[in-house]
Amino acid sequence: MLILAQEPAVQNITIQAAPPWWNIIAAVLGALVAGGIAVTGWIYVHRKSQSRDLENWRRTAVAKAVTELIEASEKRFEIIRKSSGDSDQLQREAESKKIFSQIELCRYQIQISAADTDVEDRAVEIFSKHQQSDGAITLVRDWEMEFSDTKATLHMKWFDKTVLHHELIRATQRELKQNVSEPIVRDHAEVLQ
Repeated sequence: MLILAQEPAVQNITIQAAPPWWNIIAAVLGALVAGGIAVTGWIYVHRKSQSRDLENWRRTAVAKAVTELIEASEKRFEIIRKSSGDSDQLQREAESKKIFSQIELCRYQIQISAADTDVEDRAVEIFSKHQQSDGAITLVRDWEMEFSDTKATLHMKWFDKTVLHHELIRATQRELKQNVSEPIVRDHAEVLQ
């Protein structure tokens, strides 16, 4: 008996290609989705880097203005303190007014870069103390007040100045999200003096 080999059964599957217009629409939609994702990613990264740059500028501006304010305040304090017994009132007043202008400019810089914060409030406190003493210098010059009566107004007490400066530093540390120094206690400040 003879066995004939049988041919395997093969199924013919015919796949029809999509019409040409469908291929074009799929390619355009794919490109649009990819382009949309790219543009969205670029906008997101651009805004993030822009806000990061602005925050870095603000941090730098606040730190610089606070440092310059404290430095000018210290200089003015020393000028008034050293010369409170000399007779060259006009030179002291000129130096004091020049440094007072620097303090005022620093206060403006802080108002620009740290508006409505504790940093601004502490800077305004320091400015106000210097403003009071600036007025007292003029009153002494014009002899409208006795020098001995205005001596306390003429310059801040060392402890008050130190506390105001330290509180400004603490407020700046909080604003810049750094570790915050301990507050100054009167007993500790008297040892430092």
